[in-house]
Amino acid sequence: MIDRRNMQRTHRLGLSLVDASVWKSGKWLLRNVGFELPAGAFVVLAGPNGAGKSTLLRFMSGLLLVQDGWLSSGCCRFQGASTGEPLKVAYLGQALAPSAELTVNEFLSLSGAPPMAALNERFELSELGEIPLHQLSGGQWQRVRLAQCLSHDAALVLLDEPETYLDRRWQTILLDILKERCSLGDIVVVSHHRPQDAVGCASHWLGLRDGELMFFESQTGVFPDSLMNGLFLGKMLDSP
Repeated sequence: MIDRRNMQRTHRLGLSLVDASVWKSGKWLLRNVGFELPAGAFVVLAGPNGAGKSTLLRFMSGLLLVQDGWLSSGCCRFQGASTGEPLKVAYLGQALAPSAELTVNEFLSLSGAPPMAALNERFELSELGEIPLHQLSGGQWQRVRLAQCLSHDAALVLLDEPETYLDRRWQTILLDILKERCSLGDIVVVSHHRPQDAVGCASHWLGLRDGELMFFESQTGVFPDSLMNGLFLGKMLDSP
């Protein structure tokens, strides 16, 4: 289980995304995307390449607000949060090349929220602590990034293709950790290469294509085959 003794969760919050739209370089990356999530939701975000999945996660994290050349509108807010209460978000983008100058311990110490002992143990990081980041395998580097991200006491956890470089064992461990976060009331939104692998965790399924919301369904424990087939088949039929 996750050790939450140092995490001050005082209430469980739902979330509203209202008319999220993003324009860049003469095209819509997102257009009028909106939905509501209850506390504890586990959302699997699916769609073909270029659908807008990464843009949606970045919009929800607030990162697009500080980037030049992006025009965005709409909002992402917690339901029931106190006035002025900051939106607590943990965000993991797609894997980047690690620094050649830092060790694992040095990287984790820079995060502002060093991983708790429980996460260190779950991701087996103690044996990696003094290894330079550039010497890690892809899977080891992803485990370090995940431990750093999931250390934050955030009511909203956004992960962009977190299974990248992870074998089946580590994918299972990650899903177990995310389920625990949801059981505590946190909302988890995951962009996934193989959405069917998250059937045992997902409470909601969200499909994007060409920046537009194609479906948003609550189907706990059931993989929405027809919706997913239509999502990817439609993209193939649209291709020249």
